[in-house]
Amino acid sequence: NHNGSISLEKKIIKLAKSSGANCVKFQSWTPDTLYNIKNLTDKNLKNDIFKYQTTKNQLKKFFDYSKSLKIDFSSSVFSKQEIDFVTSKLNVPFIKIASMDLNNIDLISYAAKKNKPLVISTGLSTLSEIDNAIKAIEENKNNEIVILHCISNYPPKDSEVNLKNIETLSKLYPYPVGFSDHSIGTAIPLAAIALGAKIIEK
Repeated sequence: NHNGSISLEKKIIKLAKSSGANCVKFQSWTPDTLYNIKNLTDKNLKNDIFKYQTTKNQLKKFFDYSKSLKIDFSSSVFSKQEIDFVTSKLNVPFIKIASMDLNNIDLISYAAKKNKPLVISTGLSTLSEIDNAIKAIEENKNNEIVILHCISNYPPKDSEVNLKNIETLSKLYPYPVGFSDHSIGTAIPLAAIALGAKIIEK
């Protein structure tokens, strides 16, 4: 999270590159695409939303900086407008669907039509909900899917991480399975790799 600071975000991108990460992933959202601003009465929250949004101009700056460091760049998207922007203007190598949108079949279907790999997080989801999301992608003739096991706590307790679900998802679906990790440290993601995780999102 860049906390609204361009310089902080560039520092984070540089650190990701020096740490050996293959990709930096952002969140493409604005007050209009993620919140009902007109009905928001909390002034402090409203100010925070405007401060912490990631504008198209910011995303382009982060994309260009990532490219200069030769590290891949992508983004989680929360609206059709953002899908259009990251695919047509930035040509991201994949689209990320956040856990909160796994039930948003309309958004997932729209993203699937862009002929980009889709990485989907599954925090708080049932197997039937994961099934529906994957079917929506497949029905739009897209079979480039990565499924991320995810626990939507920040951070989760070790006892809550349920890494065996990586093996379950791998048995159920013919797609690579990874792990979206909100834990502290590196022990949990390393264990996820031992259980077959192909992607680690930290």
